[in-house]
Amino acid sequence: MVPIAASTKTSNQGSPAPLADDEVHAELVERLRSIVLAPGYTPPRLPEEALELLRLTRQPDVGFDEVLAVLERDGMLAGQVLRTAQSPVYGGNSGIKSLQQALVRLGLHTLGDIFFATAMNQRVFRVRGYESKMASLRRHSLVTAQIARIISRYTRLFEDTAFLAGLLHDVGIAALVFAVTDGPHSRNLPPFEQMWPAIVRIHAETSGVLCQAWGLTADIVTAVRQHHSLTAGTQVSEVHALAAVVAMADDLARRLDAGAGESRASESVAAMRVLGLAEHAVSKIEVEASAIVMRIV
Repeated sequence: MVPIAASTKTSNQGSPAPLADDEVHAELVERLRSIVLAPGYTPPRLPEEALELLRLTRQPDVGFDEVLAVLERDGMLAGQVLRTAQSPVYGGNSGIKSLQQALVRLGLHTLGDIFFATAMNQRVFRVRGYESKMASLRRHSLVTAQIARIISRYTRLFEDTAFLAGLLHDVGIAALVFAVTDGPHSRNLPPFEQMWPAIVRIHAETSGVLCQAWGLTADIVTAVRQHHSLTAGTQVSEVHALAAVVAMADDLARRLDAGAGESRASESVAAMRVLGLAEHAVSKIEVEASAIVMRIV
């Protein structure tokens, strides 16, 4: 486990003195960065079925039979996907009794997104000892993904790409918690609040590392890395449009009480400028986003 607050320095009298909080956080940032940027770093693993299905559903000529064959390899995950597909978020007014029906109702891309999100919830956003924090993170990520999809409809970006970028924008937080605790079975876990200042400083960078390791597209990798950098001296013309979508969705999710942390209104404003969104479009997005938040548990 990466040590948190046991670090000391030598005082003028030669005796050990505890480091100030900001020094502890800076030291932890460097230790965490050295872990996740190491050549041999192994990120939290996703089921092969999730990654394969994601690749399949992005191919223009893929058939239903190929997708069903992958879905059926993980029965428990497929069952959860069926339950999720029937939720109000996806317009589930009538029961879906088979994966074939889910495919017909939702389409390949949406079903692939649901499968990937379910796999993330089951395999990545799970750290024993931090269940409530991880549950909040899962909900925030899903709400951000849904809002990103809404925003994309007012731009020229693909909805499924926006959804995935929103879903994965904070995945680095989960990976860093794993790094701090050395996995879900570690004892003497430090308080989450003690880790948070260090984790929040490098979570976007870490999210990019994970997305790259999972073989996701360059657009998604760039978007998750940049989603907190819109006001960091970068010219508007240099901001990736997908990063702007994620930044705006992330801020709106927080303002709608679907995520921990303070609102980043300045980044949201910068995102609107990058995307060229008019005020009436933003108002419509906020109304649609509010409705989505009410449906997600």
